[in-house]
Formats: sequence, structure tokens, C-alpha cells
Amino acid sequence: METAEASFGPIHPEVALRAFILGDLLSDLGGYGEARSQYQRAQQIMESLSGPDHLDVAIILNSLGNTAIAQGEPAEARAFFARALDIFRDNLGQDHPYTTITEEHLHALPQIQLLQETVDDDYDFYF
Repeated sequence: METAEASFGPIHPEVALRAFILGDLLSDLGGYGEARSQYQRAQQIMESLSGPDHLDVAIILNSLGNTAIAQGEPAEARAFFARALDIFRDNLGQDHPYTTITEEHLHALPQIQLLQETVDDDYDFYF
């Protein structure tokens, strides 16, 4: 990251891409808080370069939504997915796979939240 920033400056698509990839890696390793920071950095860069309704921003928002789910924050996940869905619909249309997958994420949130609450309730007995 530091090399990219030194070469391109802090607000450059290459820096955003590297932050996004680092976010994916951290998320895969279970470092959701750190992953979220990297995704947010990538989001800020892409929004400043391409605007808030760019497809790259929507892809980053989806990753933020998945990270929020992993952190047990379904309300935040809903906000990320809803914004991504609006961008996908506006740019790609209702039938594009990115649009339909994001809709599926939104529709699954109540079940995910219920499952998280059930698991949390099960462990209350033991602690």
C-alpha cells in the first residue's frame, strides 16, 4: 500500500484497488474490523474519483455489507446492500446478476439476523 501511495498519491484507483484486495484478504482471514477499514478507504477513494453512484462503489458496498453481516450488524449490512442495489439497478438494470444477487442478500438478512439471535440465545445459557 505504501508503495502505491508513494507512486500514485493517496487518491488513485490503484490505491483503491489495493485497499479493496487487502480488505478481501483480511476478511477471508477473519479480520473483519481491519477489512472494513480497508473497504471504507477504497470506497472513499472511488467516490472521490468516480462519484457516489459508480459501479465500483457498489461492489465495495457489497463487500462492506458482507463484512457487517460477519460482525453481527445486520442493520448496517442492510444499508450497504440497499445502496449497492440502487446503484446496480440504475447502471445495470433489474435483471443483471449483480442486481439480483444484491437483492438476494437483502432478502436473506431477516433470516440471518434470526439465526444470529438464536445462536446468541443458545449461548446465554452457558455463560
